[in-house]
Amino acid sequence: MPRDQAGPALTTDAIPAPSLQDRYLKNRGPVFLTGIHAIVRFLLDKQRRDALSGGTVRRSFMAGYEGSPLGGLDLELRQQAALLSEAAPFVHQAAVNEKTAAAAVHGSQYEGNVDGFWYGKAHGVKWALDEFSLANIAGTGKDSGVVLFCGDDHMAKSSGYPASSEQALRDARIPVFYPSTVSEVITYAHYALALSRYAGVLCGMKLVTPICDGAETVDANPDLPRVTLPPEPAGGRPESAESTGRPGPAGRPYKKRFHQVVISTQSIPFEEELATVRLEIAAEYARVNGIDTVENPESDGPLGIIATGKSYADVVQVLRLLNLEDRVPILKLGVIYPVNPWTIREFAGRLKTVVVVEEKGPFVEETVAHALLGTGVAHVYGKRGLDDRPLIPAYGELNPDQLTILLGPILQELYPSAPIYDRMEELSAIVGRDPGSFARRTAHYCPGCPHSVSARAPDGEVAGGEIGCSSLDAYIEADGRGVRWIPTMGLGGAIYNGMFPFNENRHLFQNIGDGTVLHSGLITIFSSISHGANITYKVLWNHVVAMTGGQDIAGQPTLDDFALILLGMGVQDVTVVSKFPQQVSLKRARAALKPGQHLLLEPRDRLESAQESLSRKPGVKVLIYDQECATEHRRRRKRQHLAPERYVFIHERVCEGCGDCGQQSMCLALEPKETEFGPKTAILQSACNQDLSCLKGDCPSFLSVEPVGDSKPLRPECPSLDESDLAAPAVRATIDGAYSIHLIGIGGTGVVTVAHLLAVAALFDGKKVSEMNRTGLAQKGGPVESPIVLGEGEVPPSSYIPAGRCDLYLAADIAGAVNPLNLQAAAAHRTVAVVSRSGVPTAQMVYDPQVPGADVPAMEALIEAHTRSEDDIFIDAQDYAMKLFGNHIVANVFLLGVAFQAGHIPLQAGSIERAIRLNGQAVDANIQAFRWGRMAVHDRARLDGVVEEPEPDSDELVRRYARLLGRKRAQAFEALIGRIPVHQESFRRSWVMRVGELIAFQDARLAERFADRIARVYNGDKRTGGPDREYLLTTHAAFMLHKLMAYKDEYEVARLLTDPSEPGVAERFDGPVRVSYHLHPPLLRAWGLDRKLRLGPWFRPFLRIMARCRFLRGTPFDPFGYTAARREERALVTWYASLLDQALAVLTPENYPEVSELLRLPDEIRGYEHVKHRSVLRVKKKAAEMLETLLQGAASRPVRNR
Repeated sequence: MPRDQAGPALTTDAIPAPSLQDRYLKNRGPVFLTGIHAIVRFLLDKQRRDALSGGTVRRSFMAGYEGSPLGGLDLELRQQAALLSEAAPFVHQAAVNEKTAAAAVHGSQYEGNVDGFWYGKAHGVKWALDEFSLANIAGTGKDSGVVLFCGDDHMAKSSGYPASSEQALRDARIPVFYPSTVSEVITYAHYALALSRYAGVLCGMKLVTPICDGAETVDANPDLPRVTLPPEPAGGRPESAESTGRPGPAGRPYKKRFHQVVISTQSIPFEEELATVRLEIAAEYARVNGIDTVENPESDGPLGIIATGKSYADVVQVLRLLNLEDRVPILKLGVIYPVNPWTIREFAGRLKTVVVVEEKGPFVEETVAHALLGTGVAHVYGKRGLDDRPLIPAYGELNPDQLTILLGPILQELYPSAPIYDRMEELSAIVGRDPGSFARRTAHYCPGCPHSVSARAPDGEVAGGEIGCSSLDAYIEADGRGVRWIPTMGLGGAIYNGMFPFNENRHLFQNIGDGTVLHSGLITIFSSISHGANITYKVLWNHVVAMTGGQDIAGQPTLDDFALILLGMGVQDVTVVSKFPQQVSLKRARAALKPGQHLLLEPRDRLESAQESLSRKPGVKVLIYDQECATEHRRRRKRQHLAPERYVFIHERVCEGCGDCGQQSMCLALEPKETEFGPKTAILQSACNQDLSCLKGDCPSFLSVEPVGDSKPLRPECPSLDESDLAAPAVRATIDGAYSIHLIGIGGTGVVTVAHLLAVAALFDGKKVSEMNRTGLAQKGGPVESPIVLGEGEVPPSSYIPAGRCDLYLAADIAGAVNPLNLQAAAAHRTVAVVSRSGVPTAQMVYDPQVPGADVPAMEALIEAHTRSEDDIFIDAQDYAMKLFGNHIVANVFLLGVAFQAGHIPLQAGSIERAIRLNGQAVDANIQAFRWGRMAVHDRARLDGVVEEPEPDSDELVRRYARLLGRKRAQAFEALIGRIPVHQESFRRSWVMRVGELIAFQDARLAERFADRIARVYNGDKRTGGPDREYLLTTHAAFMLHKLMAYKDEYEVARLLTDPSEPGVAERFDGPVRVSYHLHPPLLRAWGLDRKLRLGPWFRPFLRIMARCRFLRGTPFDPFGYTAARREERALVTWYASLLDQALAVLTPENYPEVSELLRLPDEIRGYEHVKHRSVLRVKKKAAEMLETLLQGAASRPVRNR
């Protein structure tokens, strides 16, 4: 990427090209910037502009509080701290909260030549409003200005509720600039700073989520914009305005004053100056600098549109889609407060109708209507339209399709044409599509997140929620989960102050994160103490602001000092629950204990008892749950090149797929897995953060492995591909005006990275790009969408892909691909879908086994119905990624390679690989993933030859079991497998395995009983249409009867854990390891042991002995056979045999499907001990209801004469 010489303010000689730093160091020419990058670029360019002007490069002070959509700004500021301070001192303070940040920025103006910058979300703007009001009356420093970067989350993607900042800023009389593109973030910030420096007003930048999370090609030029400063208005406003409609003659330059002390009635003259002079200058400033622009000023139609910020880009897209882009004049207001009324009047001079399009509001609409009083404009439409009917919504976020539907009838009446009618019809058809019925992905805790455990309330209770990661509990449907409310930040406990006087002061658990406590929560705790609430604050102490990027918490005390603060406030009971209690010191807090105060330290497996103890005590209590954020723990380990001390695996055969480990840990590294023996649970090692909470699952299948010395997990030996191994795509898409790619995936898997790779590759190819990464809460395992629009000559006006206008539907998550909000972008005549069919489970599928897994074939069918099905590609990208690299994260880059080789990426392969290298993360793995994805299209057989391990057929299984069972038992085995003459390979494989496993479980007599029973089912199946239905009844019956007969008692678990024919976890490492078993023996459980035991390698011989003692099973000498669990398991075999008899008695060809469903019900019986018992009760009840329905149907059938 070429760069010209840097400007005088900054040097670039030490930076090689190309570099990610080019976005900041390249003075002129195209660069790729996100909305966050644009703010940092502005901060650097304002120093360059100072230097180019020949004056002093002003110092800078920036303070704020992290919050989406500006969540990553402070991280970027820290990373660029040295560069930002190269030309002049730049100080960044990550504040405790928005209000203290606002005061600090105000304080910077007392120095006289320090530019001040504040950042925060709209909610923080409202909270800091009184400080902003004071600062704006006081003015800005002698030679400095103040700009407020306000992040507005109109759709509440990562907020408790939707919010916008302009109303609050207007209340403080702060001019508001509203950019419509990433590029305008830089331009408008320069305008805002220059105005603030000159007129002494604080200036706000309204930055909506699509801009902050957006990215585009920007033509950098520190010389622009060129600023014109208007004179001081004569008499407080422009002369002759009423007579001419234009400002009066030029006056003298305005000389601002900074008022250090603002107090009482002395502030009235300052307010007068603000209202009559400084705001008048601001209004005129927008006019003389052309910040408000007009498109199509010569259009002679009767209607004009006034749009603000992002809505302007939406309107432009609407008019282009309707072929009206040259016929309707549009006034784009870049400054939405104060609005210059003469700009409005001049624009509307020849119009009869003006439509104001803005999100939220009405805001500028009121000013527009007032400005047009007494003019020739007959109608001003906005929130209300013709006949005062609702028109532009005042809620949510607008988009071009919505605006087309709303404005289409008006435009059709004034400009009747086929394109308008056709587009309206097209949208109507898309809206009317059948969306299907599929599970939706929602945000969830990251794998190993401490909140997965700590946020849970005791059974039967629901905790109060808070802003922060713990709010994700609102999406969880399980006992002890969910939240009563989500308050504004830090005030969850204060909500209860208004409730407890009327509910007998019942106890409440209130979750709150450590960042939220220090932001504002301490005041709330004090209020609860003051009012006498019976509440336990559960402080989730994870050391970072995890929700917005893992920032350090400003001013966070040590845990010891925090406990000391709580005790000093008057909290009587403080309990610290820690993952590593031995590492926690509470010496200072213990030394400060007063009579009646208690401070306890417990290990985290005592959380439940600690909660119960505190809930029984009156008053305000605090439980501090101390555990590092799992994601930050993983990042720190990666930075320090530290391998985990312990790995956890699930033994597939021992696992019952009951989901209890998921319920205990709520961990997304656990994933359902279909196997020969039914649904199981596996651990996705590349996602696991070694939290170990899953070990609490009531199941003996967990194994933990500790590497010895330098041992580490083996990685698949993936052959390296050269570019010469691949051919160029046979055909390749081209950009005809614009090329739209809708990228869909799962938060935390690198979707945004893939979007940026495409954008940077486009930059290398000389293309323009506009993209937007819809993340917010989605970064926590939820849905992520990144629309990417490529252009040739100019930057596309927006990243929004209108309904039916997507060219490539690139879906790394098939669950997201069938979401109708995404699929509406596709059209059967235009869109090609390249989709990963991996079927990644949703969070609810992980913790609730009753929720069915993804119906991938049905999902594929829905996608094909709305795309070019003959060109679509469905491929299990995650499975290939795991087999090739042992890492699911590269699956998205693999899928990108598939799309490229299929000819659907209009960029060069070399440019994409160059972008991967420039990104600098796992470069070799990502380049190989991209190339192997290409190979999936170029030569699928070669790819499959690398990853596939052929499964043994039924004949090979017969030979294996014959060797395993020994000569005598092998003879019985071979005789029994011939009892069912079904030769379909899938059935025969299953049948051979189950007969062989039952003999290994006990003996040939048990297998013979099994075969006898299935033979009867087979005969009934054969008589009622089984051959035409692939013997579904026999298949289900064999599967389920084996499942119930080969129940996993102590002997069977020991046999499976020590089975020499099973590949062990030790073989997954390149050196020696120590394998431990995590068991909770029922006998010890009955004697009062309430936890699992971790038993090391020394225990394996005992397991072998236990496995050999299985001959005791079912005899009077079986010490385990007398427990309630074992008696229930034996009774289940009898129950199912009876169910088979009753089902066969009523079986007919007509009720075959219903009987088949009945016979497979035991598949829902899963787990061990109490988990299994609950499922048994549920299944028996369901079976009784289904059988009763079948019996009633049989009774109602007419008796046939024989």
